[in-house]
Amino acid sequence: MKNDSRKIIGIILLIGMIIIACSTLSTRDLMKIHLEMSKAQVQAVLDEPVTVRESLTNNYGQIVEVWEYQLYKPDETHPTKYWLYFHDDVLVKWCEGGDHRRWLEETDEVMAKRY
Repeated sequence: MKNDSRKIIGIILLIGMIIIACSTLSTRDLMKIHLEMSKAQVQAVLDEPVTVRESLTNNYGQIVEVWEYQLYKPDETHPTKYWLYFHDDVLVKWCEGGDHRRWLEETDEVMAKRY
């Protein structure tokens, strides 16, 4: 009886790990998105963002929102941050995220660009 219950628990754990592995976002999922998609369309592919990184008004008075996703590169165990930029509910840019210095550079670029 104990052996049977251990097998059942093992099978349940294995199924759970497979489900988690299949539901993890990968950088391959980026090939399913494209510029000019709406936020809803992006969410249909990538689900909810990990966080909304920033919402800002650029030098042209345009509101830009930045979403952050964590995606796994093939054969890597730690996720990589990706930043998606939306203007008027439309994806206008995405790139690999980075450290604080990179964030400041990206913000400077968004501030100066007219969408």
